[in-house]
Amino acid sequence: MDRTVAGFETEMKKLHTIVNDNMKHYNEKSMKVCERVDNLEMSVGMAGDVITQLRKAQSNIQDTLLYVQSQSMRSNLVFTNIKESINERHKDCEVKLRQFIVEKLGVAQYLVDSIQFDRIGVSGSTSGAGSATLRPRNIVAKFFLYKDKEMVRRAKSKLRGTDHYIFEQFPKEIADKRRSLVPKMRKAIGDGKRAWISYDTLYINGRPFRDDDK
Repeated sequence: MDRTVAGFETEMKKLHTIVNDNMKHYNEKSMKVCERVDNLEMSVGMAGDVITQLRKAQSNIQDTLLYVQSQSMRSNLVFTNIKESINERHKDCEVKLRQFIVEKLGVAQYLVDSIQFDRIGVSGSTSGAGSATLRPRNIVAKFFLYKDKEMVRRAKSKLRGTDHYIFEQFPKEIADKRRSLVPKMRKAIGDGKRAWISYDTLYINGRPFRDDDK
């Protein structure tokens, strides 16, 4: 019995030693794994910061490009629903546009004759010129002098109650933003407030409108 017990104790000590060695080995591995996880978390955090900075830089670049595009369109006006002729030439389009400005906007002939255009063209796909059922394409006119563009733009009030419109040209992103602000602007005007849209911002009583404003 004594020998058996002594042998059992010896085996237990061996097992205890093996278990302790294994635990030490696993603890060392666990510490290394934890260090690696910490390093990975730090790397992920740094990568997240870099991604945030890159997104911010990308947003700034996009805003800058949109502004540059808008500036290049600063002297442009878009005219809608002016009858389009079949096989219309550039010269015909310009003559027709000048006639429209005189007849529909009431601008004096001598002033219209003095207007210089950098470029005149149509916007959009072919709509079937001469068709009674399809609307003509928009005419985009780039004025050589900004003051001439403003003279014509200010006369657009003469088109109220007609199916003709004149508006400034903007990049699509800015045009979409302005379009979404129009109902808010009309509501503010209906409430007796002064409201207007400048670039991509709605101003009410001289203050920029924010989405959380009531």
